[in-house]
Amino acid sequence: MSVIDYLNRQESVHQFLASAISLVDASVTTYQRRGFKHLMVSFGCTGGQHRSVYLAEELAKLCAPTMEWKWWWFIASRSN
Repeated sequence: MSVIDYLNRQESVHQFLASAISLVDASVTTYQRRGFKHLMVSFGCTGGQHRSVYLAEELAKLCAPTMEWKWWWFIASRSN
């Protein structure tokens, strides 16, 4: 089973992602109203190669079609 398959099966991952999307959505609305052009969203985990990468990619996929913002994101990983 791949890491993506494993994470897709975890209800806690979906709950966390839903919370993150809600927070980003509320922040974008406020940022746009105030004239800001940048919003940074970061995820982290111990190794930076599994949950954080998955969550960043899922957030970008889910939010990009509904937002007029340009997405600039990168994934940093660290070796143990």
